[in-house]
Amino acid sequence: MRLRTALVALGCCLTSISFAVTKVLVVQQKYKDLPDEAVDIQIASDLSGELKKGAKVVTIVWSAADDLFRSYINDGTLVDPPEYPDNDQIRDVAKKLGVEYILIVQAMRQDKNVYPRGWFYKAGGKEIWSYQEKKGEGSPSFSVEIGGSVDMASVIDSIAKTWAIQINSGPLKDLKVDPRLRPIDPIDDTNAPLPEVTSSTGEEALKRADELIAQGRPDLAILILKDAIDQNPSEPTRRLKLAELLSKQGLHLLSASEARRAALLSPDNPEVWLSAARAEILAGRPEVAKNDVNEGLARGVTGAKAKRLLGDIHLMNGDLEKAETNYRESFKLEAAPETALGAAIVFALQGKTADAVGMIKAAEMVDEAKRSEGYAFAIQMIDRTADATGQALRDLIPMIRLGENREASEAQALDFSRQAAAFADILTLLSPPKVHLRSHVRRDLAQKLLAQSAAEVLAFARTGDPGMGGEATISLGEALYSLQAVRELHRLELEFGMIDPGQDAEEVEENVGDNSGVGVGVRNPGVDAL
Repeated sequence: MRLRTALVALGCCLTSISFAVTKVLVVQQKYKDLPDEAVDIQIASDLSGELKKGAKVVTIVWSAADDLFRSYINDGTLVDPPEYPDNDQIRDVAKKLGVEYILIVQAMRQDKNVYPRGWFYKAGGKEIWSYQEKKGEGSPSFSVEIGGSVDMASVIDSIAKTWAIQINSGPLKDLKVDPRLRPIDPIDDTNAPLPEVTSSTGEEALKRADELIAQGRPDLAILILKDAIDQNPSEPTRRLKLAELLSKQGLHLLSASEARRAALLSPDNPEVWLSAARAEILAGRPEVAKNDVNEGLARGVTGAKAKRLLGDIHLMNGDLEKAETNYRESFKLEAAPETALGAAIVFALQGKTADAVGMIKAAEMVDEAKRSEGYAFAIQMIDRTADATGQALRDLIPMIRLGENREASEAQALDFSRQAAAFADILTLLSPPKVHLRSHVRRDLAQKLLAQSAAEVLAFARTGDPGMGGEATISLGEALYSLQAVRELHRLELEFGMIDPGQDAEEVEENVGDNSGVGVGVRNPGVDAL
């Protein structure tokens, strides 16, 4: 309620000169020269949301679903605006709304890739940023598959986050953060003054970035590091630090880009190539990561980290046997939580529940800080698989209704049901960092609901009962909605800390098991249930 009230209040303020803000009109156009087999993809709303997080501008999306844009229709400023405007119509509306900038976007999905285009203009018409095909290089694209499964939500999120940080730190670099535009903290509505950001170089930049991170302002730490990189682009250390920080903020594609530049600047350092590989894995590009690992191996790198990265790559590609081999070899060299959890996921998918439990127990032996990193990696893999499973089930239900290839549909439904149940088991065995206690409880329930809906789809495939198909459709919709809500809560926990601090922590801990430490543990009720 407070967030909606704040949005309405902001809309009112925009009509008054007493609250001068910088406005950006975000417009989605039809993809120019769209191939017959391709489809348009909507990314404007996601971009708007990410741009607003920078607290530099107010965004207005050209859509009746956008509160601010709709308010201009309601008050008569805009009359019957077209759904997909041309450039002349955009310029006319931009003038009426008094915006300072215009962001035009296009995106299409063709086969296994999304092809986005974007142009950022000053309202007067000057282009100041773009993302589009370059002569001789073809169109830049993002794969929509991870491990052979569709993951559209993550791809659109990555595009939005990557473009937003490029625009905020590029053409909007000199535009100051406006405290009035900062997202409202769900714990505390007060907006504390922003720490001063000044240019820094070398060790000063790294130290200042660490201070800002400790103050809960990773966004400003990113700007500090980018300034330092601009002053000395050929120094790789600060790029690696920036890549690490971007990755922790979920900006994996941008992180991978910085890590790759660092590797190219220091090509003889094998560890830098492994850092680039890790970033590519988190960005969902296992094939690129494999090339980076090979670069490291060619330069003599050995040990647990390289084996673990190969295990991650094979897991993402669906080669469970090779993933298991590399994880086992890595874990013998170093009991890293990422290795234990990666192996646990493999074992669960193979139906080796006892081995999965054993690997998660083994993860308890490492220090708590690293265990926390392991939890983050596990949640990422679980979320990606849940997205892919949910989309696959959604596509499978109408196929079952048609009654064609029933044996194939039943086989697919069985695979998805086993996969959803396996990941529900894995999630049951995890104990979260304290900051994620609340989202973990809800994620556990949402994952179980996904497993239930998958079982109902399987029953529908086996029986052909329309009533069962209806129940499966309803359950799947509830599961996907719950998973989306959980991820938003998880994001808020990362941004603001533990949500609802007045809640009895012991009560929450009773729901999720033994949470005496931070990170990965074994939830006793889950083990008993298995």
